[in-house]
Amino acid sequence: MSSDRSHSKRRIRKFTPEEDSVLIKLVQKHGESWLKISEIMKRTQRQVRERFNDYLQYQKCRSPWSKEDDNEVIQYVFTFGYNWKAIAQLIDGRSPLSIKSRWKYLERKQNTEKVVSTPNTSPVLSKRPQTPILWDQDMNMDNDSDWTTNNDTI
Repeated sequence: MSSDRSHSKRRIRKFTPEEDSVLIKLVQKHGESWLKISEIMKRTQRQVRERFNDYLQYQKCRSPWSKEDDNEVIQYVFTFGYNWKAIAQLIDGRSPLSIKSRWKYLERKQNTEKVVSTPNTSPVLSKRPQTPILWDQDMNMDNDSDWTTNNDTI
């Protein structure tokens, strides 16, 4: 069985440096009114929003990552989990996307190095941050009958 899906021929256009400067000026003038900006730039709302939020808003820091930067990322991920936007507010000049990419790099690097921990120390990235379990209000954890087997029927 062959799948003949008709895909529209969309051509992905990269943002030019001229478009980037126009986008920055439009955001300064109109704020984050993505619909208005997208109509002016002949791009989708998603394209202009993501271009600004992921790349242009954080252009201050293009320097290579230092060991101190890496340690900050590790510390903040274990404190805040995968909330990249919150972490970006604490690390000067780095975008949430940049921080996420760096975290993924650090994870891969740690996995390839196969860090062996001694009894008193552990590798920095050995565990992923735990996300809290959100319980439904209707769940009654005091009722053990849902969690154990009935021994009378065995």
